[in-house]
Amino acid sequence: MADNVLVALTNLVDYKFDEVGFNQRLRLILVETDHPGKLPSWFDACPVLAIHKLAKQYDAQAGKATGPSRYLALMAKSQPIPQESAGVCQKIVTLQQAIRMGKTADMTDIVVLLMLKAVKQCQLDEQLVLRNQRATDRLLLVHRQTEKTLVAVEVDLKDHILHLRTRTFKPVAAPQKMGFLASDGCLRWAGTAPGQLWDQHHVHDRKNTIDFFTLRALADFTQTKVGLQNALLKDLKQAYGDCFRQLPHFHASEVMAYSPKAKVPAIKQVMTLLQGQNLHLIGDASEPDIRALVTHLANRVRTSPQLVRAGVTVSVGEQAVAGLNLQVVMDEQDPRYQVGRNDQVIQHLTFEKFGNFDAVKQQYQWQGDQQADLMANKQFLMTMVQLLVKRDISAGELRLPTAVKTDTAGHFKYLFFDRLSKRAEPLDLVVTRLTITPNQRVIFEETHIQGEINDSTATELQRTVKKILSVTGENPYLLQGAIQSQSGLFAIYGTDLITVPDADKITAQLRSASEENLVRRQDLLTIAQGLVIDQKHVLQQQQLIAELTQLPKTELSIRELRMTLKLSWKMKAMKAFNAAFHQAQGQWIKLPIRQKVYEAYWTGTCGMGLLELSGSTYYFIGRSSALEAQQKRAIPLKKIVAIGSLQPKADVYEIFHELESLMQVGFVRLNQYTVIPFPFKYLREYTDLRRHRTDQMTAGAANMD
Repeated sequence: MADNVLVALTNLVDYKFDEVGFNQRLRLILVETDHPGKLPSWFDACPVLAIHKLAKQYDAQAGKATGPSRYLALMAKSQPIPQESAGVCQKIVTLQQAIRMGKTADMTDIVVLLMLKAVKQCQLDEQLVLRNQRATDRLLLVHRQTEKTLVAVEVDLKDHILHLRTRTFKPVAAPQKMGFLASDGCLRWAGTAPGQLWDQHHVHDRKNTIDFFTLRALADFTQTKVGLQNALLKDLKQAYGDCFRQLPHFHASEVMAYSPKAKVPAIKQVMTLLQGQNLHLIGDASEPDIRALVTHLANRVRTSPQLVRAGVTVSVGEQAVAGLNLQVVMDEQDPRYQVGRNDQVIQHLTFEKFGNFDAVKQQYQWQGDQQADLMANKQFLMTMVQLLVKRDISAGELRLPTAVKTDTAGHFKYLFFDRLSKRAEPLDLVVTRLTITPNQRVIFEETHIQGEINDSTATELQRTVKKILSVTGENPYLLQGAIQSQSGLFAIYGTDLITVPDADKITAQLRSASEENLVRRQDLLTIAQGLVIDQKHVLQQQQLIAELTQLPKTELSIRELRMTLKLSWKMKAMKAFNAAFHQAQGQWIKLPIRQKVYEAYWTGTCGMGLLELSGSTYYFIGRSSALEAQQKRAIPLKKIVAIGSLQPKADVYEIFHELESLMQVGFVRLNQYTVIPFPFKYLREYTDLRRHRTDQMTAGAANMD
């Protein structure tokens, strides 16, 4: 690729086995039994490196999976073949034989995953034989642990995509006797064992997450998902590099139709639409918590500088009125929940989310909010955005997006799929299509589809839906929406693919910026005195030299130096000093990795663009603002399919610049790009509003009975 071509890394792992090298070093064994309880003793009796549970054979006549439990075990070729065991059937297979046991991609991934398990789960026993004691099918890496909670990362490889998922575990409680044992950084399944056993816990409220990456320090970076997945491949190559013709590595793709990051603030458009409006606050006066929050919000609205300048007034009551209403309820199941109608637009603010209690200060978070302007509160601003979206739907006219965005949005129609059935059940879904007219009006059409669609009686909308659901090779359960244009029909699918930054280069930079690195005062002075900078920044240079001269120690750590220096690192002289010191000593005093010169490390993390993987087209929507030192979530890849196209890549490329514009709005995800064109926000809100109205009518009819 040319030097000026943008390249993004993904979690798609490329590799090719060296069959000869693999078979010379490793051995695969297919293990089958009708008595799964005998397997742990068999695995313990022979020095297996790793195990993987295979699916049972599918019996087409019976319509279900039947037969013995099946495992694929990995062993070192140097170890003797295990002895036959009663009730356990074992068969040695070569790498090619193992691959032919299932889909090629699936089986090769299983073998690589076995090797990853061997790297992380194996230890030397007393005879210095490498073995996997308490061999466990799942690869669970312990991340952090307290007395009551253990957080682990589960590693999986499927379709060549490396997945890292966070799992939460709680201590096993009596009378349960089985669970996972934390040992050597992994969780291993144990029937009985000394020490604490753990059971996976499904978190329904606040999940235990692991940062996608952090740039605070190298030790912290290695414990993020980016650091962990990079270490997995590095360890795999180091341990079993001779088993591959092409070493495992993250796939690199050229970025097409790239659009750099740009700020998308929502506040200006929101304040324009609130001009001269009355905001009616609804709350049950007999509920003390709700009454207190409503009173607080009313006072904050009256004293908000931005709302006062916009001429916004406020009123309070227990029932909705015509216009804009904000109802405070305890939670989403609150029986006082009021559903809006065309002249009454209602957005709900739940006390349980807005009113988090601070146990230390003995007050709710909003009681301690010191922000002078209520509109500076992101949660309240997002609530107002939601209210204005609902007003657009009720009025049947787009006002929140700018006229330019609305005009671009009118080039397409949008289909939203609300699936009512589970995977095992017959097809049952409601499809809603949104059309935006040239005069900014919105038209919603609905069709309820149950079972197969009959072409002879189907409407145009139903035939369109059938085309979308019939796309070959795509999982309809991952369908997130579809777009119609005059030139074609496009479907958007969710995937497990993400973009990843260049972890090797980031690691090297973090290592050179370690706060534990030692520097000599004389070296610092020599570099500061030798700076060649613009005359207008000479005073900054002189101040720097004065501070360095006064350092109390001749040798000190980077941490001590940074705590001592008073000059800002935003100054030109300080930036030049930092760069010159790195060039001379190979060490950073202040890590500049978020600056533009290093943006190639982060391709796919900021801005938006298209990637081609295995002949299919994907897009990413990264950050719209500057890179931060910590990022919680990965940037997902969405797959976009041109249905029935003879030139799918060209057709997607043709419409993508307009789709980019429709995702460069700050009112779906506040002040950030949205990952799917903004009209789908209106479709989701319309669907939710319809569902609430249906539920209210059903409840009303039941009460009458």
